[in-house]
Amino acid sequence: MKQVLVVDDEEAIRYSLSKGIAFLGYQCTLAATGREAWLFAQRQRFDLILLDVKMPDMGGLEALKKIRHEDGLNHGTPVIMVTAYSQLEVVEESIKLGANDFLVKPFQLMNILERVSHWVNMGIQERWAALKPEQENLLRMTVRTMDSMFRAVREGSELPFEQVKGAAAQLIKVMDNGNIAGVLDAVREHDDYTFTHSLRVGIYMTMFAQSLAGFSADDLLIITSGGVAHDVGKAKIPLTILNKPAALDPDEMRLMMQHVDHSAEILARTPGIPYPVIDISLMQHERMDGSGYPLGLKNDEIDSFGRMAAIVDVYVALTDERVYKPSIEPDASFKLMENEPGGLDKSLLADFKEAIYSSNVR
Repeated sequence: MKQVLVVDDEEAIRYSLSKGIAFLGYQCTLAATGREAWLFAQRQRFDLILLDVKMPDMGGLEALKKIRHEDGLNHGTPVIMVTAYSQLEVVEESIKLGANDFLVKPFQLMNILERVSHWVNMGIQERWAALKPEQENLLRMTVRTMDSMFRAVREGSELPFEQVKGAAAQLIKVMDNGNIAGVLDAVREHDDYTFTHSLRVGIYMTMFAQSLAGFSADDLLIITSGGVAHDVGKAKIPLTILNKPAALDPDEMRLMMQHVDHSAEILARTPGIPYPVIDISLMQHERMDGSGYPLGLKNDEIDSFGRMAAIVDVYVALTDERVYKPSIEPDASFKLMENEPGGLDKSLLADFKEAIYSSNVR
């Protein structure tokens, strides 16, 4: 579990920050002074430090200087300074001392979660430089693509589908060169679940399609693009629901289920989107017996792209590790999928299982 040090002399702010950060699945250590923060930083390695500027005993700038320039466990840990409007003049000094970012009080929870997630994951992304160039390129392209898609949705601008296709083409290249296992290993640590889930769905949709006869190179690019973009509607779902470190309650689940309608609507209004990309998004949660959503489609009402997406999405969800559940091994995952009565296309499920085991990429 990622560790975050929250430092502020106001108890209400410490509580608010720690409660918000808990939605990301991170564990918080709380400090009320800069000196207390420095003592914690000497004893424990943190993935991120949120550091208030103005505090008694030892201020945030002095604590930052000690953390950055004296021997300790956190000289390279990302630090976000927390400052009031009246203290904006200290921002430049904070950057000189090694701060990575700053938040200005009062702040919105969404902004906190986005910045905290960004900087925690930056440390993980720096380690991608040790991968093969094409693997690193795929990971960075996909991160940028997901960021661009979510930004476009929130701003109401056009979805960057050419960028999606570029990431999909790179994914296929890495797959063809036999280097995808290293990408899957590298992405496991990343804490942006929508990114990791979408990349894994894209990878397994590609593997699935490559194992079946009848798909052209153009078809494969479309299918991979659909896997990468299938959850774009989650940009409209609150982060407190997307990243909740526990099972969703019924009201939250109803909100979460709306991401399918959002995704299909966003893709449908994007010029040049091939229909299979929309179908992959719209039908990923449909089931052969009509028990799925959002349309309750049955059997032949679900096309082959939707049936493939449903299988891959379930497999990835089962084998993903979340804060509230461990990863389920492939053997056990397939047993669960095979025993789901009337849910998934059993013939395609057998094909997918064979593709997984013959590839040795789990």
